Amino acid sequence: MIQKIKILATIFIFGFIAYILLYQNIINERVKLEDEHCIRVNPHIIKRKNLYIDSMRALLVDDDKDLYDSVNAQYIAESDKYINEEGKWLSSDLKMLSNPLVKMVVIKRGYEGALMLHRIYELDFINTKIIVSLLNKKDEDKQNKLSKSLPQNVNESNKLNEDYDRIVASKQKDYRWVDYLIKTPQTTCPVENYNIPDVESELKKMF
Repeated sequence: MIQKIKILATIFIFGFIAYILLYQNIINERVKLEDEHCIRVNPHIIKRKNLYIDSMRALLVDDDKDLYDSVNAQYIAESDKYINEEGKWLSSDLKMLSNPLVKMVVIKRGYEGALMLHRIYELDFINTKIIVSLLNKKDEDKQNKLSKSLPQNVNESNKLNEDYDRIVASKQKDYRWVDYLIKTPQTTCPVENYNIPDVESELKKMF
């Protein structure tokens, strides 16, 4: 009987250690992936949004068509770089989120938050591709078809951002005992890469 208890205790201990190591590895990989987005993708987001604001200022405030065309060309070029980097990151992120072990180990609210963040990035990716297509296309019918999906995507993105902020604000309440045994790595992303321009706020200043 005592031998059986020792065997069960040993199995439990090794199982517990394996679970903690697996969970820690998932957290490490998640932070690494988020850092990759911040370091590789965010600079393109920041530059793209600033160029869009500058193009609208040239058109709406300065009434300078030549300046608008020049900045707009830069915006399209930067958007293409963003689309390339974001597309690669979204593929890597989806691969991680589709891993059955991640679904099993990560707390439900944390996993739902990661899915929301993925969709938020995906919608920005899709909308940027639509905007670039609209700027490049001369066919009015095709422009109308593409533009119809933008408002719906923006509304979905705004709703997801609100839901995501609520999850982040309440995540402390959902801590399990295992979360206190896990160490979250420090981000390696420069703080300036988090300064994403608020396009809507900047455009309101122009009117």
